[in-house]
Amino acid sequence: MDRFKDKIKQIRTYLKEVQAITPNNLEEYKGSLISIAACERYFEKIVEASVDLARLIIKKKGFDLKDENNVFGLLHEKSIISKDLCVRLRDAKAMRNVISHRYGDIDNETVFKSIKEELISDTNSLINSINKIISNAPENLELELKPKYMRKLKGIEKEKGIPFKNIGELRKLTGE
Repeated sequence: MDRFKDKIKQIRTYLKEVQAITPNNLEEYKGSLISIAACERYFEKIVEASVDLARLIIKKKGFDLKDENNVFGLLHEKSIISKDLCVRLRDAKAMRNVISHRYGDIDNETVFKSIKEELISDTNSLINSINKIISNAPENLELELKPKYMRKLKGIEKEKGIPFKNIGELRKLTGE
């Protein structure tokens, strides 16, 4: 689970950083080559890290990824993300490829609006969807508990003879 947490932390850092450097309006953005270059690079980094996160969950769940370019499609097929989010993330990945490989001219207005209106919220939606999956995994329970609660959990599990699937079950029994 550390790989998931590390990747999510990395993405959140990139999101904060791109928000900090992105100008407030399109005119400021277009007028600054430094802003354009930095925002384009962060766009690439955020999308690449999001694809990595998607691959991690696909591997963890044992899903059969037949097409490396369809990571978001597979997450949709497995009901991890919505169809709308899948389409938006695919579009972001396509734009990342245009930026990264310089396929023709890059439309600064499109990149700016994508960062301001879509990329940040869509990436956070992906993180939230992945967090739901990993927070319900039994092996993730220990990551959420302090050592004193882990001792309590082990005692209750032994007493009841059943493992807990999520932290909500433990909280119900312990009243915490």
